[in-house]
Amino acid sequence: MPPESQPSWSGSPPSASTPRSTAPGLPPGSATTCAAFPPEYRRLGVGTALFRVTAAFARASGYRKFVIQVRASNTAAQAFYSRLGFRACGRLARQVAIDGREDDEVLMELFLE
Repeated sequence: MPPESQPSWSGSPPSASTPRSTAPGLPPGSATTCAAFPPEYRRLGVGTALFRVTAAFARASGYRKFVIQVRASNTAAQAFYSRLGFRACGRLARQVAIDGREDDEVLMELFLE
């Protein structure tokens, strides 16, 4: 990554991705991850840098598409993924319950080709 596009965090970046390649129901060659950042690491370029490296690896490995689920109430995350090129392609009603409140999840996809 050129120096001018280096993320602007200091110290070690947070551990943001936990691969779960043994998730049931995934087709061969699929993987899932979960990414979340503490507030102090947001809007510093960490997510964009992680995405760029992940997308480059996925393309080089023959992946053709990313599909993600984002809570409907998390409009900031939806906007972030939209800026990366993801487009909404579906919705899962009442998919999660957090602190007793149900929320939909928005399905978003990005073709890598």
